[in-house]
Amino acid sequence: MKDKNLDFYVEEKTDETRMRKQFHDVLIIGICVMAAMAAYFLNSIISAGCIGIMFLLLGINGLSYNKKSNAFPEQNVLPAAFAVLGLAMGVIPLIGMLLIRFGNLDDDKNTIVLALPEGILLLILGIMTAAYPAYYAAVKKRRCTCYVTATCISPVIARTIKGTRIYEHLWEFPLNGKTVRVSDKIQVTSEKPYAGTTESFIVNPDDPGDLYRKRPFLALFIMFVGIMICVIAILLLIPTCMLLR
Repeated sequence: MKDKNLDFYVEEKTDETRMRKQFHDVLIIGICVMAAMAAYFLNSIISAGCIGIMFLLLGINGLSYNKKSNAFPEQNVLPAAFAVLGLAMGVIPLIGMLLIRFGNLDDDKNTIVLALPEGILLLILGIMTAAYPAYYAAVKKRRCTCYVTATCISPVIARTIKGTRIYEHLWEFPLNGKTVRVSDKIQVTSEKPYAGTTESFIVNPDDPGDLYRKRPFLALFIMFVGIMICVIAILLLIPTCMLLR
């Protein structure tokens, strides 16, 4: 139940939705990667299409989760990029198969028709992923202009799993002469948060629920994933470009 003393509170279903989203992400990646590996031995074009479908489904799953959890617009940018570019990467192999079937292309042209656009799209996706943490921080800092020091007070029980309570951190801070309490849906732990700890936030003065703080580990992880996608794209493009010479 929502505490009448709270200005903002993340409902239990939001946290459960996030868990389902994470489970779906793992399921999508697992199934599509296995399908791509299996298809590679039959037809590399089908394998490439499976990877495109994987990005498409990950994007759709992210957009669906953000809609249910009332996410801010900037949180939809990366899932939308995954969905659009993933769709293109899934369609290109089909077009390639038609061109190969009716165009009588040799093996080199075969490779160029498939690998060049796939590699370019993958490179664009990698660059967008690597740059996303910087974009997200810039957008947040444009809206969130008030620096506050928040104090962790009594924790919120987000859910109970097999008798184990999962807590959300409940932060309290002054803003515009009022005391604001915000439940943090991201900072979740199975250990009861220690009351009295402090942390710095940047808050939107018009919407205290819109706050920003640095998350170095998460930002580095997203950048690492983006860089790895770029590396794979470059490894795909190098031999393809050599065929163009």
